[in-house]
Amino acid sequence: MRKTIQKSDSKKNVNAWRPNSPSILSEIFMSAGPRKNSSDDTELGEDVVGISSGFNRTFFWLMDGTSESSSVGSSTEEDEQEINYVFSSRLLAQELSYFFQQNCEKERIAKLVTSAIRVIKIKWLEELNKLPEQKRTDISDYLSKGLNIRCSSTLVFGYFSSAGELQYVNYGDSNVIPISNAKHLNIPILEPTANRIILQLSIKNGLFDIESNNIDDIEEHLYFVRNIRIVYVFSDGIGKLMQSRLKSSLGNNEALVRAVMAKAPHKTYDDKSLIILKRKLIGR
Repeated sequence: MRKTIQKSDSKKNVNAWRPNSPSILSEIFMSAGPRKNSSDDTELGEDVVGISSGFNRTFFWLMDGTSESSSVGSSTEEDEQEINYVFSSRLLAQELSYFFQQNCEKERIAKLVTSAIRVIKIKWLEELNKLPEQKRTDISDYLSKGLNIRCSSTLVFGYFSSAGELQYVNYGDSNVIPISNAKHLNIPILEPTANRIILQLSIKNGLFDIESNNIDDIEEHLYFVRNIRIVYVFSDGIGKLMQSRLKSSLGNNEALVRAVMAKAPHKTYDDKSLIILKRKLIGR
């Protein structure tokens, strides 16, 4: 797939609906893997997936929060055993998902990602400053020793239009496999990167601050391709075997993909998430 940089116009290709016009059919498959630490169930929910259907396109997003990363929280007043987290990879994945759910139609794809991170930083700093004084002191002492408090998540966010156009941003080792509508069009599969969305807690001038990895290169993570019939979006938890099958001729038939998923063992010991988006004429 040739990588192109194009601005997304939310008002483009908005035509009146008519019978037999293309629509996007969507399915989400998810399964929670065994916890890496049996005494800690806070990792549950670190895969977050969503879709939102507009007039002529369907937005999709998938985040996979990093397991066993740093977290910050405090006990709730109702239950000392219950932790109210204000900084964690699982929370980052969930916050990104909620932002895209609320704002996906408002801005271009790249702009929405940078806006999401900015909003999350502001919200988390407010929550951190509301922590009990002793908790804030403990965090400051920890950071003053040169230790890191860092969380991260993969991020796939984009849209698939009824015209067969696919645009998305991809950070990390979650991935997207597009299947062409034209038999003669060969679309190479892009390999995922190790560059996740990373937030790190720090102290600047005696105050909490949250830094993020450089996303000024977001255009380098933005992809656009036309003439697509099926889109698979997935976290790495589905396993290399399933990924290779999606990349093969099997991916051309989503019914066979479902059959394979039902029969094959997926012992990856990780949360697994898969979105299937298919362009189809209504009534056919």
